[in-house]
Amino acid sequence: MAELRPITPATGRALRAALADSPTLDAEIETDIADAIELLDPRANGSWPDN
Repeated sequence: MAELRPITPATGRALRAALADSPTLDAEIETDIADAIELLDPRANGSWPDN
């Protein structure tokens, strides 16, 4: 059994409050992302193969 109730809309204030306790990103984040992208198989680009 579940309780159904109206959804509370999210606001910018709620997002800022939720993110206030999250850790900050490190300075190497851009390098880390670029390194991870280089590991991807170029054939796995999300598109369907042309047959």
